[in-house]
Amino acid sequence: MSATEKPNSASTELRKSVDIRTLEPIIFYSGKSDELHIHLGELDRGELIIKLLSKKMMQVKEVTLLENAEELSWKQDFKALKIIVPKSVNEGLSPELPIIIKIKF
Repeated sequence: MSATEKPNSASTELRKSVDIRTLEPIIFYSGKSDELHIHLGELDRGELIIKLLSKKMMQVKEVTLLENAEELSWKQDFKALKIIVPKSVNEGLSPELPIIIKIKF
């Protein structure tokens, strides 16, 4: 490496590899008093952070896919609800139907 070349720092490489964007999922009340549905677009994968569903607002008990009841990884704190939506979530689901996350509280 020449004196004019700078080595890539770990943070520079991380910024290049992480796709950060703001998503606004469509949220619907299901009609049940203890259930909420979030309709996802096809690009809404990764970690969803929903600030409106913090522990200050309500206590979440369960997060699953509506169509097949598959449990999703999630964490709730006093700032937000964080849900991990894997890229493989489309596998085994009907392509005609939207992906819907069911949140029970």
